[in-house]
Amino acid sequence: MMISAVNILVAFLVFTVFAGFVSVLVTLRRLRTEIIEMKQQSMIRESESKTKSEAESVELRKILLPVQLGAYERLILFLERIQPQVIMKRNYESGLDLKQFQLRLLQNIREEFEHNLAQQLYVSEGAWQLIKTAREELVQQINLLAASVEDGKDATALASSLASLQSPLIEQSIQKLKQEFRLLSSGK
Repeated sequence: MMISAVNILVAFLVFTVFAGFVSVLVTLRRLRTEIIEMKQQSMIRESESKTKSEAESVELRKILLPVQLGAYERLILFLERIQPQVIMKRNYESGLDLKQFQLRLLQNIREEFEHNLAQQLYVSEGAWQLIKTAREELVQQINLLAASVEDGKDATALASSLASLQSPLIEQSIQKLKQEFRLLSSGK
């Protein structure tokens, strides 16, 4: 009888251990299923977030594109307005002395530039640096031409020098802006 009680006790222990093992397996399977479901939900949320983010990005581009294109237009207009021949015609008046004319030219360039400062947000750094360099070169050229005019001459001498002055950096800047404008407007 003793053997059978030991056998029963062993059988009971084996059954209990087996039942515990089965219970652990069931729990692990349930946890695995929950983890898989959580990962799937996380992936769905990420996908939805990406889709939402992409939609917001597209919406932002729709808003920014016209502003960016406008910035290129304004900067090209700025450069065209400070072309030596154009700025000379816009600021020359007979009877002006040389210094008055020189100061008027420089003030006009500075005002035009300051009016367009915010446009640098929408163009490449290279284009903006080229524009600044072109403006600085023109200011230097005006100052050098004014300094080279004989004492006692009026603004006519500076105006005639400006009429024949070429500014390759202004042209380079315009071409750079046009190139970037085309890339931007084509969506590349």
